[in-house]
Amino acid sequence: MSFVELIFNAVFNILYVYIFFRVAKLFLKKKETPIFLQAVVYVSIWLINCIVHFWFDNMYLTTITVFFILLIANFILYEGNVISKVLSVISAVAFGLLFEEFVWRLLSLLNDSSPNKVAGSLLSSFLYIVFILMIERYFCIKRTEYISKSSYFNIILILTGSIVLVEVLANVEEKYEWILIGLSAICLIIVSTFYLYDKVNEAYREKLESQVMQERILMHENQLELMKQSQENIGSLWHDMKNHLLLLDTYLKDKDYEGASKYIANIEDYMHVPGQYVNSGNHEVDAILNYRLGKAEKMGCRIVTKLKVPDCSFMLDFDLNMILGNLLDNALEALEHVDDKYLSVELTYKKGILLIHINNTFDGTIRHSGGEFLTRKKDRENHGMGLRNVGYIVKKYNGEQNIQTSKSIFRISIILYLKNQ
Repeated sequence: MSFVELIFNAVFNILYVYIFFRVAKLFLKKKETPIFLQAVVYVSIWLINCIVHFWFDNMYLTTITVFFILLIANFILYEGNVISKVLSVISAVAFGLLFEEFVWRLLSLLNDSSPNKVAGSLLSSFLYIVFILMIERYFCIKRTEYISKSSYFNIILILTGSIVLVEVLANVEEKYEWILIGLSAICLIIVSTFYLYDKVNEAYREKLESQVMQERILMHENQLELMKQSQENIGSLWHDMKNHLLLLDTYLKDKDYEGASKYIANIEDYMHVPGQYVNSGNHEVDAILNYRLGKAEKMGCRIVTKLKVPDCSFMLDFDLNMILGNLLDNALEALEHVDDKYLSVELTYKKGILLIHINNTFDGTIRHSGGEFLTRKKDRENHGMGLRNVGYIVKKYNGEQNIQTSKSIFRISIILYLKNQ
């Protein structure tokens, strides 16, 4: 084996190891391990795999070795039970062998001569990555990716171009060493592309979580101010309670029931805190709704609310804020374009099921593409993710979403199954 072939196999093993850990993410959740330890594990697996492959050049021994070192890595880097960890390794190895066999037989049918081993290994790896992408996109809802469909299309386009380039280079008979160098470069490009994709996705998720957290801080500050004002009103009322009761007693003795009723209404008005539109007893729900409904009232909107939720937490606060916040923000955006502003919010929680109904007036203009609703704001790069993120939360809780529109009313209904979360 020449030096260039050694370099190629070393680079190819980087791609091979990356694929295995990509499969592990489908089954397991990563632990909070130091970066140094992660690097040691990755490099060790790559090094052991290279040594076994170079020294023995035996597919069966290499496969067995990969199985055990990946299993050890899963116990070090990932959470989960033993069955899940073993299953992830078996799946990674089995699908790798399956794609290699498929590509090898396909190339044998297309070419009368013996297929190029290097090209076959690369093509099977690229197809394996495409397969993982499809699984991640359509089945792994709990570890949702927030990258748009166009990003997946770009990655698949890169992979397709790489497959074509590998096949072209494999059929060039001259300058074999330079061909291997080119194929090594393709391997590094693919690994780098996926690494950057993961980093962009992670950065976007962190940005989204940061925005949600900042908004939660504002909402809770608003809610605490409302609670403070409410407590002050209660304290003031309690201080003068004796005088209020004496006056009510006088009204009742004089049989002035209308006067007593008006006086009680005055007490209720006094107790009302401006900006407190809902008081369900659930601090998170009240904070989210009071903050948004305050914006709606400033727009001159008629507001109707109906809440039946427990006073304790019934789903992750982040998810609750994501779904309610985005739905209400979209409603507020639609209300900006109409004169007759109306907003209805209904939340009902019962036996692990949450029902959300939000109706609002709008001007009848809807923009959508590929089944997705689009924002009307000019800065589409930083807006328009609302309903998509809502869709992710709906899928996470195995829920259902229904959107209906009439000439002037936009209705969205969502059901979430929280019992098993």
